[in-house]
Amino acid sequence: RPHRPVADGGLGRDLLDRVLGTVQAKARPVAAFERGRAERMIVGERKPLSEIKGFIEDYEKILLVGCGTCATVCLAGGESEVALVASALRIAFLQEDKEREVLEDCITRQCEPEFVEPLAARVLEEQVEAVVSLGCGVGVNFLAEKLETVPVFPGLNTKFFGATVEPG
Repeated sequence: RPHRPVADGGLGRDLLDRVLGTVQAKARPVAAFERGRAERMIVGERKPLSEIKGFIEDYEKILLVGCGTCATVCLAGGESEVALVASALRIAFLQEDKEREVLEDCITRQCEPEFVEPLAARVLEEQVEAVVSLGCGVGVNFLAEKLETVPVFPGLNTKFFGATVEPG
């Protein structure tokens, strides 16, 4: 299939948002009668790239952090999604001739102190200026509490407490 340029001549402002938005988990709220039959988790979906980029435009060294539990299962904020969003952010900043360093990490759970402590140490050691969490709202708040002086921005919208009903 031949490549067709986007109307604005580049990758397109919303092309990466469309690509990033195509993979979301199929999940739904857990009904009382279903409890115990499916794996329960917090379900979220990634924010649009333009919104994430808007949070961090004024920072030069950014850490994008995924969560290896709920956000991974709902295909919104695991290691693969961190790599994808980080690459998209790098491309978006390069298109605007802005030099930004986007670091990547994914921890087992953002809501547990034992997994957050090493991340907090990394943020301080590497002088990270801002963090974007691809974890649920609990993870974002927990990171913000632990990091205190470093702003933590949400990269996901937490939708509901749900259950996986099928992969992908």
